[in-house]
Amino acid sequence: MMDAPEQSALAKQLIEKYVWGTYSPQQVQSLAFAAVQDLQHANASFHYPDLERLARLGTSGQYPSRCNSELLAFLEPSVKLCPAYTATVPFKAPLLDKQQDMLLPHEVFSSMFHQYPEAFENNLLNSEAELERFWEAARNHPQYQGHPISDRDTFQRKCVPIGIHGDDVPITGIGKGWTSKMTIFSWYSMTALGRSTKDKMHLIYACFEKLRVRQEDRNTLHRFFRVLAWSLWWLWLGVFPDTDVDGNKSFAAEIRHLGKALYVVWLKFQKKDLQIHRDIALVLKLNCAMETLIEDYRTEYSFPPEAARRFQSACDGMLLMLSKVAKHYAEVMKKICRKYRIALHLRFVEL
Repeated sequence: MMDAPEQSALAKQLIEKYVWGTYSPQQVQSLAFAAVQDLQHANASFHYPDLERLARLGTSGQYPSRCNSELLAFLEPSVKLCPAYTATVPFKAPLLDKQQDMLLPHEVFSSMFHQYPEAFENNLLNSEAELERFWEAARNHPQYQGHPISDRDTFQRKCVPIGIHGDDVPITGIGKGWTSKMTIFSWYSMTALGRSTKDKMHLIYACFEKLRVRQEDRNTLHRFFRVLAWSLWWLWLGVFPDTDVDGNKSFAAEIRHLGKALYVVWLKFQKKDLQIHRDIALVLKLNCAMETLIEDYRTEYSFPPEAARRFQSACDGMLLMLSKVAKHYAEVMKKICRKYRIALHLRFVEL
């Protein structure tokens, strides 16, 4: 008797139809439940854990309202794509200012490169040869003339040209005077030739057209384009933002620069006669040296030779000192645990 595959082809289809909006979570559960019943009648030894998990949604359909939250909880832990970026966007009354989720290009681009390299190559890069062909064809375009991209070395084989697409799409009452539209924005690689729309177009944001406000100081699209321009700017630089869309220092930037402040505070309060304190001070000093180099060359793809040598030296030194500090505290904890075991023993004997 042939064993059943570990993954169900039907479960994969149901999940895909759910995430693309074709099936509701209740339909996914109902179809999975029926399929599991048929499989059990056909061969009780066949088990598809993923299909059975879908069949159990909402306590096997008894509580349909729970299906969606349970299905998301089942699927999301395996997702490696970046979380959505949250921005405040103005709308007409009574909504006014609302938090909106967006899948911004600089975050999705990075996630695809690091977490989904095959999809990155197929749907964004295509190939280095295709990139070169694109930039050669664009050489005589007016926007190419004097563009700072030409100042970057090997940009013809490294820079992915992207486009932005936006449109009002009818979603209800199609063809009627009372039609309702949704404004949808997406981005794509210009070298993703021959790819399907699903593979090529990457959703950024969508909102109902009738909810958009167009006041001078409160404009839905103006706010969205400000966020989008901010994202594209950091994608152009090739680094993660150290400020939010309004120019405020981001939490990531505060953490990155915390090392320098921590070093100053440590120098003030350390006990210089303790070797371990002096070792920690050296770790912080080397960390600051690395932070300074990263900040100085944050718009470059790589360090110049001398800066690279200094960075490697600081990194090697810091790793060695971290090992020494870690060993010290590991030994301290070992002593604490040995004494604590004795203390517990004495206490337990007393009882």
